[in-house]
Amino acid sequence: MSAWQVMVFIGTRPEIVKMAPVIKALETDNRFQLVIVDSGQHYDEQLSSVFFETFHLPRAQYSLDVGSGTHASQTGKIMIAAEKIITETKPDIILVQGDTNTVLATALAAVKAQIPFGHVEAGLRSFDRTMPEEINRIVADQCSELHFAPTPLAANNLLFEGFDPRTIHITGNTNIDAILQFKEISSRQSKIIDRLDLEGTPFAVVTIHRPATVDYEDALTSTVSAFLNLTELRLVLPVHPRTRKALERFGLFEQLESASHIILTEPLGFIDFLRLMSEARIILTDSGGIQEEAFTLGKPCITLRVNTERPESLHLGANFLVGRSTDRIVEVTRSVLADSTLSDRINRLPNPFGDGNASERIVKGVVRFCREGRAFVKPHLFETGMRNRTLQHVSRELQGMTILEAEQKIGGKIMLLFDESGCAVFPETARKLALGQHFILAIEK
Repeated sequence: MSAWQVMVFIGTRPEIVKMAPVIKALETDNRFQLVIVDSGQHYDEQLSSVFFETFHLPRAQYSLDVGSGTHASQTGKIMIAAEKIITETKPDIILVQGDTNTVLATALAAVKAQIPFGHVEAGLRSFDRTMPEEINRIVADQCSELHFAPTPLAANNLLFEGFDPRTIHITGNTNIDAILQFKEISSRQSKIIDRLDLEGTPFAVVTIHRPATVDYEDALTSTVSAFLNLTELRLVLPVHPRTRKALERFGLFEQLESASHIILTEPLGFIDFLRLMSEARIILTDSGGIQEEAFTLGKPCITLRVNTERPESLHLGANFLVGRSTDRIVEVTRSVLADSTLSDRINRLPNPFGDGNASERIVKGVVRFCREGRAFVKPHLFETGMRNRTLQHVSRELQGMTILEAEQKIGGKIMLLFDESGCAVFPETARKLALGQHFILAIEK
């Protein structure tokens, strides 16, 4: 049997970090021929190539070098270049991660070329369609034949949107794989604490980069004002190139630069940034992935947004949505800092974002797809898309049957199951049905 060709598209620093464990797993498996395409969406050296070196990844066979631009122009450039590579190479499957313009463009190029497409980090939803990332991940999921959902909540989002459960794999997030693999290495190798003279000093790690934070003067001004008021600890702020431009445009960069408790740095490599997060008292961010990283490292997280696609740590009391109000940011940050036992409590909680084995589960899903083909995710019942969906209760006749047995008896597909309390649960085929439960059944018209 010849090796299956898997094409992986990346383009930003988070994508490199989160796909690194998957790339390493594919690279060392002789069943696969790996092809890496770097869109160059993050064109800064510190935001791209240095991360390849950190994770010892093979160099990308294709570099698109699209650089910055409007959403439309950047997406269009990537899509045109991706289409050419995809149609010439004809991989067995394409994998992407996340919600960037690289993901959106690759998803559209793949589905138009009728090449199977797998979305890592599928099912995340902020339910805020003003966020470009929300539109990107919704479209990517619609284009996908394989959905690698990081959490049960993400999987249920997909089920509520009507995706076939057989396309969904609950894997955990690959971000956690990378953090756990490199945490000890970063503590040994990184000299960032000494370099920034932070030894023995309480400090916070701060990141801002999202359009809703940095593109609007009022939002950015109020956020920066909060940083200037939090003088009780040092704030370490690695400045994203896009963020720096916004700070300079609104006359805020000099205010941060002159504040004695604020340390501005260039974008940091993964090892240094991981060490900073590991040693910080608290993390303030508008990033999605850093919310996961904070929890994994046992750090309270102040999320500088009005919503999040990662609510799991909110529910556990480890993450706090504060919006962009100066007073709210300062008030909640100080309240969290006053809770001296919070970090210990976070460390005792099970990690809702993963156990460090997400990449292994993703590779298993890819293997199964490549072996069994599209038939297992697009059985005859769903080929035409002509389906009726009804909400039914578990009858005495179905009580005690597994979902698979019930499907065979009914002649349909159970798309979503609700337990006795009305909560949605993932319909694993081996799960047994009980009285008091309900399910959404799909049958061919």
